[in-house]
Amino acid sequence: MRSGLKVFLLAALAVHPGTAAATTYYFSVACPTGRSVEAWVVGDIDPGREYLRVATGINNEGCSISDASDFDKQTYPIKELRGWEAAYKAVPLVGPLLWDWFWN
Repeated sequence: MRSGLKVFLLAALAVHPGTAAATTYYFSVACPTGRSVEAWVVGDIDPGREYLRVATGINNEGCSISDASDFDKQTYPIKELRGWEAAYKAVPLVGPLLWDWFWN
């Protein structure tokens, strides 16, 4: 199996919710155009809060990223990332390249 595919599949497993209880990480995204909250729902393999914070920052270039407060979660729209969409975004620099290479 090609190493690029292995990386993509590992990322998919890392953020795909499994049968065990899922963990959700919330990040506040403050952009010049507005604010929102991104919620990463991860499964059995958890890449960790810091990794997902960095991925959120790379996916939202030019925006400020921080842990979302309860106020943020109640006030701003929440974009939930889970499953294959989350796997694609969890590997910010490599994910889009692998997606195009294998599925386009």
